[in-house]
Amino acid sequence: MAEEISKCVVQAGPDFFPFQMRQRHTANLLSEPSHFRVVTYNILADLYADSEYSRQTLFPYCSRQSLLTDYRKQLLIKELIGYNADLICLQEVDQKIFDVDFKNVLEMPPHNFYGMMAPKGTCTEGVSVFYRRSRYDLLGYHVLHLGNSIPALPIFEPLWNKIKTNKKLAARICNRSTTLQICLLKVKKTDKYLLVANTHLYFHPDADHIRLLQIGFALTYIEYLHKQSVKEHNITDPQNIGLIFCGDFNSVPDCGVYKLMTEQFVDKQFSDWCSNPDEAVVDVELAQPFKMFSACGKPRYTNYTALFSGCLDYIFCQQDRFELLQCLPLPTEEQLTAHTAIPSICFPSDHIALVADLSFESVS
Repeated sequence: MAEEISKCVVQAGPDFFPFQMRQRHTANLLSEPSHFRVVTYNILADLYADSEYSRQTLFPYCSRQSLLTDYRKQLLIKELIGYNADLICLQEVDQKIFDVDFKNVLEMPPHNFYGMMAPKGTCTEGVSVFYRRSRYDLLGYHVLHLGNSIPALPIFEPLWNKIKTNKKLAARICNRSTTLQICLLKVKKTDKYLLVANTHLYFHPDADHIRLLQIGFALTYIEYLHKQSVKEHNITDPQNIGLIFCGDFNSVPDCGVYKLMTEQFVDKQFSDWCSNPDEAVVDVELAQPFKMFSACGKPRYTNYTALFSGCLDYIFCQQDRFELLQCLPLPTEEQLTAHTAIPSICFPSDHIALVADLSFESVS
C-alpha cells in the first residue's frame, strides 16, 4: 500500500458539522409517491476556491486546508447523502468531481441516483442535476447555453430584437457562459410529471439587467419545452405537470428576477433595467405564465462571506401544482460566523444548501 506524506500540518476535522443538525429533519426518505425532497446547492467550484485570489482576497479567513478539494468534497458528499433527497440541483460543479466523486458515490447503491452535468461553455465547472432512479423515469433532457442561443433561436426573436441595437448590451449578454439545464421526469406509479430546471445566473454587481434578461429568455425556453412535453406525452390534465426551477440566481429578493418569478411580470420602468447606464434596457417589459413561489421563502442569507451575505439561491415551485411540506431551517448566524464566515472547516461552500419537501397535490 502506498503512503502519501502531506507537506503541511494535518489537523483533525470537527466531530460534528452544522449540516448534521439540519439532517435530523431528513433522516428518512419520503415514501409517498406524490411527495419529494429537493436540494439546490452552489458547492463552490475548485476553480474558484483553490487560487491565490480566493485565499488572499475572497476567503482569507478560511484555512488553506479547508479550501482544498480533497477536504471539501468529502464534506459535500456527506452533506448531500444525509439530506435523503429525490432531486439534487447543483451549481459550480467541477467536471472532474462530478465524474470521479459524485457519480461514483451517488449513482451507486444504496443511493441509486442518475446524474447529468452541463459545463458552462469551455469552463471546467457547470451545473448538474441528480434524480433518484427509484422515483423517476427520465423522459427528456435539454441544455441551453444562453449566450449562444439568444441571437440564434426563433423563440427568442421578439425579446432579442428589442435589445440587440444596444451593441454593448448585446455583446455582454451574448458573451456570457450561463447555462440552463432542464429535464422532464415521470413520477413512477403516478400520472405526474416534473419539469426540473437548474441554472447559475451571471454574477456581476452591475448586471441586474443582464440577469433579468437571462431569466426572461430562460422562462421563454421553459414555456416552449413545457408545451412540447404536454403534446409529446399526451398530458391531458395540466395539473399533472409542474415546474421546479432551482439555482443560484445571484439576485436578492428585491431584484427583478425574484419579481418576475413570483409576480409573473416586470414593467419597463423597473429599476433593474438601468443597473448599468451604458447598457440600459429601454422599452422592455417581461411576462411569464408560471405562477411560482420560493419554497424556502426569502431568508436573510443563502450566501455568507466576510464581504457579502444575502439571499441569492432559490427553489422556485409552481404555486398551483405543489404544496410545501417543510423547508429545512438554515444554519444560525452564530454557526456561520464561528470561523468568521464560510467556507470554513465546517462549511464546504460559501453558499448554504436549500432543502424543501414538496407534495404534488394541487392547492386551491
